[in-house]
Amino acid sequence: MRQKTLQANIWKYGVHLITNKRSYLSILGVYLLTLPGTTPQTVGLMLLAGNIAGFLFEIPSGYFADMVGHKTALVVGRVALLASSLAFLVGGEVFMFILGAVLMSIGMAFQSGTGAAFMHETLRALGRENEYSKIMGRLKSLGFAVPIALIMLVPFLVGISFKLPFVIAVVIDCIGLLVVASYAIPPVGPSRIQEIGVRTFWRTLREGWDKGFLRYALFVGILAGTITAVSGFKDVYQAFLGVPIIYFGVFWGLSRVLVSFFLLFNQTIKRFFTFHQFLFFRLLSAVALILALGIVSVPYVIVALFIFIAAFNWSTESVKEHYLLEIIGNSSSKATLLSVCSQISFFATALVAYLVGALAASFGYAAGFVVAAGLLFLALLPLYLFIVVNKVSRRS
Repeated sequence: MRQKTLQANIWKYGVHLITNKRSYLSILGVYLLTLPGTTPQTVGLMLLAGNIAGFLFEIPSGYFADMVGHKTALVVGRVALLASSLAFLVGGEVFMFILGAVLMSIGMAFQSGTGAAFMHETLRALGRENEYSKIMGRLKSLGFAVPIALIMLVPFLVGISFKLPFVIAVVIDCIGLLVVASYAIPPVGPSRIQEIGVRTFWRTLREGWDKGFLRYALFVGILAGTITAVSGFKDVYQAFLGVPIIYFGVFWGLSRVLVSFFLLFNQTIKRFFTFHQFLFFRLLSAVALILALGIVSVPYVIVALFIFIAAFNWSTESVKEHYLLEIIGNSSSKATLLSVCSQISFFATALVAYLVGALAASFGYAAGFVVAAGLLFLALLPLYLFIVVNKVSRRS
């Protein structure tokens, strides 16, 4: 019976991922710009506030999860996401959008590393730990594929009322909260409970440093944060170029189709590429895509670039987590260590979003994208070389 309840966590986590998607993000920036006195810099301010909140809560939320239980932290995250959707639904002033962004970041912070840690423990209890990339890739594929219909409907719903997508989001968030609350908790040995209870936060970071985990966390965090920041401007930039808002949901839906497709092959990617090869390919691809945004001026080519950029962060998420979990090993602080990546990502997103927003207001969007691509390359190429050289020296 215990195995059956744990097995049910797998499909429940799939439902959790489906209800986790923020379908209204495709029109959030445009909705904010309908308020009097708002500019692209206001969008950057909203993103900045949200990502600062995510930065402040990311590691503490992971530590909280390791201390009191992954399921409890996931429930707290779902409550914050529900409150975020309610704040956007009320809307009416910039403060409510900033509050919604802050609550959304807090909700995501309580789930980012915790969800991976919870499912890793579930699969370990079921004796299926080595199938992490395969199982999580399929679940995340469904998590992206199923909400596509709603994402594509969002622009049409906006034609009725800007608030309608947020009403639907509140209902979906309630379903997600109920599903997470019904999770079965994987068994944890008494020795591990005691270890978590006495472990300090700094001791956990020291463990991450000793394992060599933190250098990888810094790389993947900066990369993901920069891509997220650039993606945050896709709707306002497309509107600036004159692309009809009614198509925004279709474009975002197409990016989700790409993500859903590639997630099915995460286990294959894991099997044929080393972590270092994987990181180098992602760095070059990200720089090329962002730089192209600043160089190309054809609207629908820019739309295509944004579709690929929006898909970039999530299409290999399961294999990235699997690589990182292998470095973490049997640590009892999985959620805390995985949260380090997300916290770095929040910081990078906040910094790059504010920079791109400021440059867009003064010199145009293209200048902001070119600067973002240049800074990403200058920051991560030396770090990548350090990671590779350090790995070689450790082997020798």
